Amino acid sequence: MPPVAEAIRARGVGVLCFNLADLSERVVLHATLDGRQDGWSGSVSCQNQHVPLDSLVSIWWRRPKQYKAPAAYSPGERTFLEEEANRGFIGVLESLALQQTLWVSRLHSIRRAELKALQLAAAQQLGLRTPRTLLTNDPSAARAFYEVCQGQVVLKAVSRGAIEEEERCFIYTSRVLPEHLASLEGVRVTAHLFQEYIPKRLDVRVVVIGRQVFAAEIHSQHSERTRLDFRQGYEDLTYAIHALPGAKPRRSRLSVCFNCNSPRWTSSSRRKATMCFSI
Repeated sequence: MPPVAEAIRARGVGVLCFNLADLSERVVLHATLDGRQDGWSGSVSCQNQHVPLDSLVSIWWRRPKQYKAPAAYSPGERTFLEEEANRGFIGVLESLALQQTLWVSRLHSIRRAELKALQLAAAQQLGLRTPRTLLTNDPSAARAFYEVCQGQVVLKAVSRGAIEEEERCFIYTSRVLPEHLASLEGVRVTAHLFQEYIPKRLDVRVVVIGRQVFAAEIHSQHSERTRLDFRQGYEDLTYAIHALPGAKPRRSRLSVCFNCNSPRWTSSSRRKATMCFSI
């Protein structure tokens, strides 16, 4: 059971956890719309749990696995069936927001907030410091950026940084080294995000829920494998509560920019009072 579900149940509130991938096998949706009611009525059932739609007070969307149609259908038919399932199921759940059901967060807000180029521009507009960044598929531009930054450059994934195959493969933030310059022609294949490397004391993960702002320190610099990207070794990390400096209101406004209840970002600090918005 996810820790969030445990915490909610400890407060005496029921929780139903499921993946969209379980649709048709373990998850059943029954929803009706007619002129005698306001919005959809019905229920969601999963593993002997039966939850009426009108009893849902909040929905937490945390990267569920997507529904995959049976292999017996043709590729075109599978695409159609998967789209039907996603649009139908998600459409009903999204409509509950019209009845004041809290989403953390709405899907269109999540997708917008995942656009790293937009994140950086919004943060900069609100006055947060951002590293020099290049987004390009031009090898010559990548080389010029490397020279301007005097070789202090990292490469980051523009998206989630995960390759979904039989075994999921993660792409972590990495340093661009002199020997990599000979392979810059590969930059033409797709968009690449190069960013000025900024030494840091620690990472700060900030979560905004409504008007409340929570910040946690992630101490990653004592381990070589987590120094650049803490996701490479969670067991090497230590954590602490962090008191945000006076830029807290700007962080709240950044949340409002994306209409997102729980945006997260990583801040790198060179000195105790210096915060730098990274992605």
